[in-house]
Amino acid sequence: FRSRSDLVAILTQLAAFITSPLGRAALAASLTSAVPNDDTDADEFRWAKRWQDVQPVFDRALQRGEIRQSVDTEVQFAKSAGAIYFRMAAMNLPVDASWIERVVDDLIAQPEASTDTERR
Repeated sequence: FRSRSDLVAILTQLAAFITSPLGRAALAASLTSAVPNDDTDADEFRWAKRWQDVQPVFDRALQRGEIRQSVDTEVQFAKSAGAIYFRMAAMNLPVDASWIERVVDDLIAQPEASTDTERR
C-alpha cells in the first residue's frame, strides 16, 4: 500500500486540526449540535471539499491494485477519521503519530470481502 504515507499525512493533518484551538472549538460545536441547523449546508460543503481532497489518495491505491475495487473508500476514510475524533473526544486520549500509524495499519490489513461488489 504505497498510499500509506499519503493516508498517514492526511490523518496527521486532521489530528493537528482537531487538536488546535480552532479545531477543538469546531469539534465541540459539532458535537453539541445534534439537530441540523443553518450551518448544515456549510458542513456538507466542508465534507464534500475534504472528500474531494482525500479521494485521489484512494483512487491512486485502487489504480495500483493496492486495495480491492470493492472497497468503499468513503467508508474507509470515515472509519479512519472517526477513530481519531473518537480517541480525542470520547476517550480523551492523545492522537499521536503512533496512533495514526495503528489506524492506517488496521485499514491496510482489512481482509478480502467474501463478495466483490464495486462501491465508490
